[in-house]
Order: sequence, then C-alpha cells, then structure tokens
Amino acid sequence: MAELNQIDVATKRYIRNTPKLIDMVFQEGPVVAYAKQNVREDYDGGRFIGENFYYNGLIGGPYLKGKNFDISQPQVEQQLQFNVKFFEMGVTLYKEDIQVINKGPNAAFRLIESRMTNAYMTVGAQLEIGMFLNGQDAGYTANFNGLTEACNDNTVTNWNGNAYSTYGTITRGGAVGTTLNSAATNVGGTIEYNTNDPIATTFINQMSGGALTAYPTITSETLWWLNARKPYFNFYISDDPEYGFGFTGFKPAQGNTVVVGQILFSGAVTFAPRYHRQLYGITG
Repeated sequence: MAELNQIDVATKRYIRNTPKLIDMVFQEGPVVAYAKQNVREDYDGGRFIGENFYYNGLIGGPYLKGKNFDISQPQVEQQLQFNVKFFEMGVTLYKEDIQVINKGPNAAFRLIESRMTNAYMTVGAQLEIGMFLNGQDAGYTANFNGLTEACNDNTVTNWNGNAYSTYGTITRGGAVGTTLNSAATNVGGTIEYNTNDPIATTFINQMSGGALTAYPTITSETLWWLNARKPYFNFYISDDPEYGFGFTGFKPAQGNTVVVGQILFSGAVTFAPRYHRQLYGITG
C-alpha cells in the first residue's frame, strides 16, 4: 500500500450534496408519466384483458315507400385480447454495507436509498422503451404489445422493417376490414441519436433471455402521433400491492450476507390503431 501524503491525511473530502447523485444514464421520456396520470386503468385480475370494439355498422338507409327492408343481422362487434406483461428490477446489497458501514453522518448518501431510487428510474425507463416496441417478434414476446405493432396495416413495413398481420389476436384485413389499420409512412432520412445505450441494451437482453443483445437497427428517426386519451390509449397496471410498482422486501441469500429484493410491475399498454400514426425515416 502506498503511503498517503499530508494533504490526504489532513484534509477531508468535499462531496457535493445537492444533488447527491447526478443522472448520467437515463433519458427521461414523457409517455409513461403521462399514461400513469391520464390513461391508467387498474387491472384487478382475469386471464387476459379484453377490449370490445365496433368494426362495422348495421344495415339501413334512405328508402322509398314500399321498399322491402334488408333485415339480415350482421356481426358488428369484436374484441381485442391482450395478455398482461411482467417487469422486475433487482436491488442487491451486502448487509455489511447497509447495516454497518454506509450509515450515520459518515455516509455521503445512503446506498440503500440510492439503489431503490435507481431501480424505480430503471423500471420507468424500460416501460418507456417497451411502449414503442412490439410483443410479437422473436425475443420480444415478454414485452408490451406496443406502438410498433399497433401502428401497422400488415402491408407497409414499419421503421424496424416488419409488418404485423394481427393486433390483439385479431387478424387485420379479415372480417374486421381496415378498422385495425394504421399505415406507417416512410419519410426517408438519417439517424440523429443513439438508441444503443446501457438501459436499452439491458432491457433487450433481459426481455429476450439473452437471445438479443442490442436495440433494433435503425437508420432514421420516427415520429409518433398519439391520441393520448381513453379509450384509444390505455395503460393497465395491476392493483396488487407488489405488482403495481411495489417492492418485495429484501430476502437473504443462502450461505452469505447478500440480500436482494425486486420492484415488480404487471400490466399492459393498448392502443386503438386507427387513432395513432407513425412517420419514420425522417430527415433531421
């Protein structure tokens, strides 16, 4: 061990306290925060979320006296079906650190508070990322059925080069016609920001169980136009105390002094496709 000089021995550190920690990782997005406040729906159980919709009108119209009416009965109702999805964020610490060392006036900040704050920020960032992706492609089925699959018509490919023939288990262009269609528009342009940041990389890796290691390849920017109100945009959150952004509490590991707990989320995001649009390939 190298000997300390007189300044190191005689002088305490100066640690900035306002703020105690500066965010150098997260790129704050507004969609999750807005959705929680304005289009939240409490999910209180059920094997899936069903959203009923009309896809056609009944038969009738102007007529002249004596006309025989068409009294056939068409089906005009249908239901979108979505599975709830699950997110977790682990908080792992040593008991020695949080119970013996990192406490009292000599703790510049409480490590346990820092990690809990970071865990919630990470969950929020991942929900934000997930809303703009899909839940159908290989490696993505653990994710939300997000805007990438909602804003499609199974004819024009999206920004990720894919088209989606179904949404909410209903086939586009079948009996429901174009009611679930939202054609993507390719404007053409170049990319101006980096999506392969550590939060997005971790999200993709964890979601796919390691099958995917990077954010989808992008060659241009995407602009989303959202009708951000119910019932066209819904953010379902479980009403369970733990799965509605709750914490499981710390649990001891076996054979050591490690403790770990998880912040949990379960819910879904749903869209009425025809009320939203995506423009991609935008020149900046």
